[in-house]
This record gives sequence, structure tokens and C-alpha cells, in this order.
Amino acid sequence: MDSEEFRRARAYAAWILLVAAVVEVVIGAWTLSGLPGGPGAGSQATHFFGLPTGKPFSLRAEEAIPNLLAFTVTALPVAAVLLATLGRRPSDTAQQVTLTAVTIQTVALALGLVAWLASVG
Repeated sequence: MDSEEFRRARAYAAWILLVAAVVEVVIGAWTLSGLPGGPGAGSQATHFFGLPTGKPFSLRAEEAIPNLLAFTVTALPVAAVLLATLGRRPSDTAQQVTLTAVTIQTVALALGLVAWLASVG
């Protein structure tokens, strides 16, 4: 059952898991940034000079923490790496999947740490 088609299907499934993790991290980063139209933008009030003001950074950080430090942000890349590397012969893209998973984890950890420090302070 370790045919070329099966290895290709494992690689596609691993990339799909990584995309799901990236979507969650991007939503957390978008919430943290407070860009207009984003999940953490909230109601846009206007300042005295007509400039838009949004939520304070600490409140946006509290909203972003569940997206950046969730269990799924860790579990999805780990599952993708296991899926790509386990078997008699790892898929051809196992190294790329592993590097992408490490990058996703690093970005999520860095943004999660910033969000956590902002919400605590």
C-alpha cells in the first residue's frame, strides 16, 4: 500500500493541514494588528481631529491569544510532519513540510508571546 499515489496523497493531506494552521495564525495576526475590517478592529470611533481610533493593543492582544496559542496551532503542523514522514518511504516533500511546520510554529509562538505580554502588561 506504499505506492507513489499513496505518498502523493499523504503529501497533499500534510499541506492541507499546514494551510489550516496558517489560516488560524493569520487570523490571530490580523486580530492583533487591528487593521480596519479585521476581526479585532471593533467599532471605529473618531478622534477629535477626525482620525479613526480602534481598540487598544492590549484588548486586541486578548482577542488574538486564542488563535495564536491554541492547541490546534501546535497539533496541525505536528500531524502534517508525522503524515509526511511516517511510512516505509517518506514523501518527496517531507523536508519542505517539516520546514514549513517549524516556520508556522515559530511565527505563532512569537506573535503569541507578544500578545500574551501585551495582555498581561
